[in-house]
Amino acid sequence: MIELIPDLRPHQEEGIEWLTRVGRGLLADPPRTGKTRQLLEAAEGQTLVIAPPSLQGVWMEEWAKWTPDLDMFFVGYNSVARRAPNAQGKMLKTLPVPYAELKGPWDTVICDEAHALVNPKADWTQAVSKIQSDRLYLATGTPIPNWAQDLLQPLRMIFPGDRRFTNKRKWQEYWFNMWDPPWGGQRRPYINSATGSLLLEDWTWEDFWMENGLDGPDGRMLLREVDLGVPFTEEDRWVDMTTKQAKVYRDLKQQYIAWMPSGEEVSAWSDGGLHTKLMQVSTGLEVLDDNSQGSGKFDEVRHVLEDSVGHSTLLFCQFRRSADHCGRVAGSLGLKAGVIHGGVDYTDRDNVRRAFQNGDLDVLVGTLGTIAVGITLDRASTEVFVEHSWSPWRNDQAIKRAMVQGKKSHVHVIHLWTRKTVDGGMRSAMQDKTDQQVKAFSARQFRQILEG
Repeated sequence: MIELIPDLRPHQEEGIEWLTRVGRGLLADPPRTGKTRQLLEAAEGQTLVIAPPSLQGVWMEEWAKWTPDLDMFFVGYNSVARRAPNAQGKMLKTLPVPYAELKGPWDTVICDEAHALVNPKADWTQAVSKIQSDRLYLATGTPIPNWAQDLLQPLRMIFPGDRRFTNKRKWQEYWFNMWDPPWGGQRRPYINSATGSLLLEDWTWEDFWMENGLDGPDGRMLLREVDLGVPFTEEDRWVDMTTKQAKVYRDLKQQYIAWMPSGEEVSAWSDGGLHTKLMQVSTGLEVLDDNSQGSGKFDEVRHVLEDSVGHSTLLFCQFRRSADHCGRVAGSLGLKAGVIHGGVDYTDRDNVRRAFQNGDLDVLVGTLGTIAVGITLDRASTEVFVEHSWSPWRNDQAIKRAMVQGKKSHVHVIHLWTRKTVDGGMRSAMQDKTDQQVKAFSARQFRQILEG
């Protein structure tokens, strides 16, 4: 019987009991519900924590706070797979096997942000799957980040040797609508336009969870609705492009339409990054060129920051250059700002995060790829989405960064959208759609939202 710690919340006590009982499972509660502590409290013996390297500081802080006596070792996903010399003799080639000192056996292995393991061909996925342990705890606030079939690899890890999950093709054909791409390659699942579902008509999602061992009395996935109790409001603010910005956008849009072969359905996600440029221009010309100026959004960011003086503000961007420019806007107002994106090393990211949490910074600007998951930024009272991700789950995760159970102060979330652009079209396209449906857009459908 586990001795429960008094300051644990009821759902955390239940989660620790569940993790201890099942031994191998997927903790899939929403973000900011205290999964890290549950995992640490349930861990036993020698424990290996594998997570995005950007979260090392967070994990070490949580370990020191809650379970300092636990024998824990942290490693980033990018450091699990063994490296070997390439043709030039440099240690750049990765192998799908873990380093010998990581192979185990461990008493407990924790894989945080476990949606990073959905690609079975990735070297780090194969390396992690070969690490031996008595207990395996996978944790993520987004158990299905892209497609339901991405659950196959986590299932293989939770149920090692289970023949249900050995053959990928048979498993997919058993559950999903399948088609043969006209350009060749493997059969793949698709969304039935009539039902709006990936599943074959004979199946329900309840069947899927139950028969794959994820639901029911002995299910290996724990997914609960946990109310954080934080009061927050959301607001959409629409901005117009400047005259120069609108001209550049129109020119790019014409190139995009001309590029498309007439009548041919081509994935909008493979158009050579042109739709990315459209997104950047809809934010501001400064995103493409530091010497250019023209942005309704950056002007609005300035207004928001002027109105938020005395409050901690969190700005979310999709692109690095957008984040850098937002940092400059904040600095021009005399505000202390920190910027986190992929070009900032992990130590500096931790320093910026701590400075913001300690009140040494007025503004923290970050790309959604670096601060949307895993870190606590609950000092913020205002969150501004300068740009959004095409993945609804990532936007939802980002909103939770400023929230933590027990926080009483109000959080105001502002979404900036640019009229008559693909940015504005994104909002309508993502309403009431899952990540799967968004990612299934064809180029023709994508063209329909270029006007917002």
